[in-house]
Amino acid sequence: MGTIRTAQIRMACATCRQVLSSFNPTGDNPQWVHARSWDTYDHEPEPVPATNLKGGAAAVCDFCFDPNPVVIHFGKAQDAVTLDQHGRMGGTKTFGAEWSGCTDCATLIRRRQTEALIQRVKRIVHDDYEKRDTTGDLLGMSDEVIARLIEINNDVIRRFIASIYKITPVPPPPAPPINLKPYHLPKVRERLVELLQGGTVPAFLMAQGPGKMFITGTDYGDPEQFGVQVPKTATTARIVCSRLAADLDDAELYWISGPFTKIATTRGLRLPEIAISTHDIPSEHGLVVWAEPVYITGAAGVHGIELRAASWHVIPGGLWITAYAIPEQFVRDRSVDAIRTQMGYLFPVISGGLYAWDVSLDPASVDVMTRHVITALIATWVQMKEPRIAAVTDEPLDKGLKRRYARQDRTPRPVRVVNLNTTPAERPQKPADGQPPSDRAWDYRMLVSGHHKRVAFGPGRAEREWRWIGEYWAGPDGAPVRFKGDKTPVVKVLK
Repeated sequence: MGTIRTAQIRMACATCRQVLSSFNPTGDNPQWVHARSWDTYDHEPEPVPATNLKGGAAAVCDFCFDPNPVVIHFGKAQDAVTLDQHGRMGGTKTFGAEWSGCTDCATLIRRRQTEALIQRVKRIVHDDYEKRDTTGDLLGMSDEVIARLIEINNDVIRRFIASIYKITPVPPPPAPPINLKPYHLPKVRERLVELLQGGTVPAFLMAQGPGKMFITGTDYGDPEQFGVQVPKTATTARIVCSRLAADLDDAELYWISGPFTKIATTRGLRLPEIAISTHDIPSEHGLVVWAEPVYITGAAGVHGIELRAASWHVIPGGLWITAYAIPEQFVRDRSVDAIRTQMGYLFPVISGGLYAWDVSLDPASVDVMTRHVITALIATWVQMKEPRIAAVTDEPLDKGLKRRYARQDRTPRPVRVVNLNTTPAERPQKPADGQPPSDRAWDYRMLVSGHHKRVAFGPGRAEREWRWIGEYWAGPDGAPVRFKGDKTPVVKVLK
C-alpha cells in the first residue's frame, strides 16, 4: 500500500497554484497529484514550494474549498485509508496539521457544531462529486464506495476538530524582497562582511554535500598558481569566506538603476566572448547592486531566486567574482527581522568564480545562471565608463555612518549611483584631429547599431579592453541611406 501525504513544506502546482499531495506506492520517487483530484486539469502537476509562487498557493478553505479562508486551525495530523474505484484499500492519506477555514466553516468549528459542519461539507463538496464525476478518483465508483469515502472523510473532520488547540487569522502574503536603494549599500556591505566572518556561510557550503571548490593559489600557499581545486571541507569553506570578507571590506560600492540594468543585461548577452582585462574593471575590489535582477531561477509564475548583486576582487592573475541573492527569497522558516539579524541583506549563491586575465571563454560553455551574471557585470563595467550612456553621481553618506567611520579611523567612500544618461552626446561624423581618415569609399549611409567591441590599445596595441561603440551613421553626409538587406538606396538624406 502507498501513502498520500502532505509534505512538511507545502507544495503547489506552478501552473495553477493548487495545493498538491504526494502519492508514494513503493516508498521511492513520490508522484505529485492535485489535492482536489476530482477536478479536471489540462496539465500535469508541476510541484514547487508554495512559498515560491507569486502570491503563494491558491488560498481555499480546507473544509469546503471556499476561495476566501479567514483563519488557520492548528491541530494534529490525521491519517485515513484511501479506496480505489472497486472499494479496495489503496493506501494511506495523511492530512496536515494546519487547516484553513472560511467564515462559515470557522463559525461552526468555534461553536463546536461538528455535525453541522459535516452536513455543510457534504452539501457543498460531496454532493458535487456525483454531479461532476469527471476524470477524478470517483470515476466509475459505486454508490456504496462513494458513501464509504464520505464517511472516511467525515471521520477525519471529527478527529481533527477534536484536536484543535489554536486558531489564528490567515497571515497576509509575504512581503516582496527588499528593494535595495543607494543609501542601503554601506549597511549591506557591513552585514555581508559580518555574515562571511561568521559560521553561517561555511555551514551552508558544507550542507550542499561533498564536492570540490576553488581557492586562490595564494590562499593555497602557492602564489605561482592562479586557482587550485581542492576538496570541500570546513577549512577550505572558511578560507573562501575569509577572502571574500577581507576584500569586501575595502570594496567600492555601485548601485545600478533599473533602466541601466535592463540595458546591461540585454547587451551583455550579446557579447561574442567572455573575457576580462585589467582595464575593464572600475576598481580593484567592488560590489555592484542592481535595482533589477539580472537572472531569475525557476519556472514562469514562480518566485525564483533573483540574482541582484555581484562582487569582484583582484587576485594574482585575474578576478574572483561572486553573485548574491536576497536571502528571504529562499529562507522560508524565519521572519524577515530574523533574517536581517542573522543573515543581513545579501547571501552568496555563486562563490569562487575565478577568471584569468584576457582568457576568452565561449558564453555557451558557461552555465546559464553564471553566464547572465558575468555578461551583465562586464556590460555594466563597460557602459558606466561611457558618458554618452551613463550618468554617474555620488550618494551622500549618512552622518551617523560618517561619525562611526571616524571613530574606527576609516575613510568613508561614497556610493557610486549609475543611471542612464538621457541626453547622450551626438557621435561625431568626422575623424578626430590627428587621426587619418578611413580609406574605405562609401557611396551610401548606413545605420550601425550599438555594440561591444574588444579593442587593442597601448604600446604596440598589445593590450585589450571592452568598449561600447554607440549607434552611429557610417558613410558621407548627403549620401543615400541603405538599410540592412537593401541593395538599392531607399532614402535620400538632406544636409
